[in-house]
Amino acid sequence: MATSRPARRRLALGTAATVLSAVLATAAALAGDRSAAPLLAGGALACTLLVLAVARRSTLLVGYAVAILGAGYAAAPLLDRDAPLVPAPAYGVGLLLVAELALWSFERSPPSTGGDRRRAATLASLAAGALALGILLVGVAQLDAGGGLVLSLVGLAAAAGVLLLAARLAR
Repeated sequence: MATSRPARRRLALGTAATVLSAVLATAAALAGDRSAAPLLAGGALACTLLVLAVARRSTLLVGYAVAILGAGYAAAPLLDRDAPLVPAPAYGVGLLLVAELALWSFERSPPSTGGDRRRAATLASLAAGALALGILLVGVAQLDAGGGLVLSLVGLAAAAGVLLLAARLAR
């Protein structure tokens, strides 16, 4: 029996999202010696939830899977202080791609070559922009600018501005 083109696209996108989630989970788990077992278990749970999410077209399960992957990354240095981590901007882009690929696999509309190419180009641009913004923010966060109340307020305003910009771009 031949597989239809939408089913192949759905399978390919769901597989890509799941493989990327496994890579992210493994990267977080293998960062340190003592943190591997619990983080691998969390990563396995996230991958399982992602497979279920794609099978059931459940946005809620995609959110849980991405949240568990993010929590594993955040927990790695808490479990093992010497754990070298994947840079946060790269890991964040990986989480973005996992979610977007999984959600793209939910689409029921018939695939069109031009539409899929535009969507892939948009996703690549979004990932590149997120990576650049993440690198910039990590770099700025590492600057030693002294201290004081005024500087703290400026930093708070900048953080609020970034959150507002991200919310606006998400729409």
